[in-house]
Amino acid sequence: MSDKQITLPITGMTCANCARTIERGLKRTEGVQDVTVNFASEKATVLFDPVIVPEEKLVKTIKSHG
Repeated sequence: MSDKQITLPITGMTCANCARTIERGLKRTEGVQDVTVNFASEKATVLFDPVIVPEEKLVKTIKSHG
């Protein structure tokens, strides 16, 4: 397995609950190993298997939860 880590910008979060909602959504995504969403820095750091889940799906998941 060749996991990859990326950091994605997330703009428009209005509270810490937004960060938790996005984090939960990403954690439920198949192929995601670990995720941390930081409300203050407006970034999500995601460890995932690119063979199972492409980066585009991570972005779509963020948009659908935020």
